[in-house]
Amino acid sequence: PALVDPTDEAIVTANSFLPVPLPAWFQGEFDTPYRADRIRDRLAMKRDWTPAELALLQTDATSLWAKWLVPKLAGDHAGAAARAWVALQGWDGEMGERGAPALFALVERHLQRAVFEDEAKQANLARFGTRWRLVRLFDGEMSSDWFDDVSTPAKESRAATVETALAAAWQEGSRRWGPDVAAWPYAGIHNLKLDHTLGTVPLVGRLFNRGPFPLGGSATTVMAFGGPWQGDTMDVEYGASMRLVNDLGDPDRGISILPGGQAGHPWDPHYADQLPLYLRHETRPVPWTDGAIDQATVTRLQLVPGAE
Repeated sequence: PALVDPTDEAIVTANSFLPVPLPAWFQGEFDTPYRADRIRDRLAMKRDWTPAELALLQTDATSLWAKWLVPKLAGDHAGAAARAWVALQGWDGEMGERGAPALFALVERHLQRAVFEDEAKQANLARFGTRWRLVRLFDGEMSSDWFDDVSTPAKESRAATVETALAAAWQEGSRRWGPDVAAWPYAGIHNLKLDHTLGTVPLVGRLFNRGPFPLGGSATTVMAFGGPWQGDTMDVEYGASMRLVNDLGDPDRGISILPGGQAGHPWDPHYADQLPLYLRHETRPVPWTDGAIDQATVTRLQLVPGAE
């Protein structure tokens, strides 16, 4: 198939003398709305949220993206593909630390490869598969020719390509972790490593870094931990740099947590003392008023300009 979908409308760049025909799916690299939809759904469940409940909401790991995609993979599958499909059918979309989330991550990876990577290689382009393009393809907004593997003489259908991806995911997972999909370690391939700017300095650099830490969640969950595949694992490259809930009725009831600590020196006791709480989805009080701050203060650092 052509890399430019002929059904897309051309756009005109503002303040330009000439129209610039760009397909709609190349206008930007924005993520799908599933995370925002999940937040909206959860907030609509009640009105009397407490700070603790809102903090817990930030660690919600249900992926509406997974719940949307899995039914699209239905079919009269056989062999390894059938085993993968059965395992995903009863899954609730929770991107927890083991089991179906690991299988889903592999299925999504192999599906992106099966649908888009053959065209990318043929055109000598970098990989351009995204969740948005899968959504548009499965919703019929892109040509079904994308399901065909252009590197083979056969004409592959949607059903054949989906079955190929399911089978490849099951075979890879079984080879790596055994036949019991419930034991597959999603968190074992979905890791957070906190690298300091000086972390690459020879000999002492490793003392600045922390991790890797196994994590649940994904780019499509409220607990957004995402990043690219690097070999056989996914490096978490983005997530919450701070979890914070403020109570506007009582400022001293605010809570937060950092993926690290308040100090910048690795030998300081506060360099990474909040990290264990962050990984356990816990928070700490954040005093706001002067009186509450004075009462909570343990140590003070005073910087004096011009002092030696």
